[in-house]
Amino acid sequence: MTEEQRQKEIEKRQKMLTEAEDTMASMGLHICERTKRETKERQLQTIKVAIELEKDIALAKATEKSDALPDGFQVGKLIHMSVADGLAYYEIVKVYQHTVKLKWRSDLQVDSAYRDSILQDGGNFRKKDLQPVVAFIDIHRDIKNSHLKTNCKIHRT
Repeated sequence: MTEEQRQKEIEKRQKMLTEAEDTMASMGLHICERTKRETKERQLQTIKVAIELEKDIALAKATEKSDALPDGFQVGKLIHMSVADGLAYYEIVKVYQHTVKLKWRSDLQVDSAYRDSILQDGGNFRKKDLQPVVAFIDIHRDIKNSHLKTNCKIHRT
């Protein structure tokens, strides 16, 4: 869910609440301001949790798809870069002879829409510049799979 979609969902929920208040007022019922404020806060929190859950599910699906791909530059491979206190996610969408096209995946990021200072919104990049990143992703996947095969639990921090 994009930030714009999220904002529209919040506005939709707020409109529904206002309509409910108007209906109650027309029936002679009134809600105190504190209850209105608390209800709106709970609704916003519920929407935020739902959005986080959607993004967690989308990230899990994208990672599973990416992990199933062979080593190297493959369409659909998900790469990530450390940014501030989070990760910026990019997907390989096209592989050319000497370059690859990356797409920034803001839809996979829960807290903030992190972007790498060099990769920005994605675009075409030389394979030789991204080779170490893709190799790291492949090695990391292999370590994770090996770890899972030994029946150890992976703990997220």
